[in-house]
Amino acid sequence: MIQVTNIGTNPNTYRSEAMLNCWREYHGIVGGVECCVLDCHAWAKDGAHVTIGRGTKVYIVPMCHKHNCQFGKTLWVREKDANPVRLTSLR
Repeated sequence: MIQVTNIGTNPNTYRSEAMLNCWREYHGIVGGVECCVLDCHAWAKDGAHVTIGRGTKVYIVPMCHKHNCQFGKTLWVREKDANPVRLTSLR
């Protein structure tokens, strides 16, 4: 389990659905994935922009739309489901 902060992003720059697709492609995942937030098992609809712990590097993790809209909130996520990917690693 890791702690992340949802930093949000400008929707004119990054579309959250597109970020989830990039995250899936990076990991070679076809099909749906669950939201990585602890105790949430809804389908992920968004690729959330987060920082890990007190870090400043931006990562993408799969989240349901409800959790992805909680900008500035610190959340606990299941590390194996989050599988964070650095934003700079995605195309």
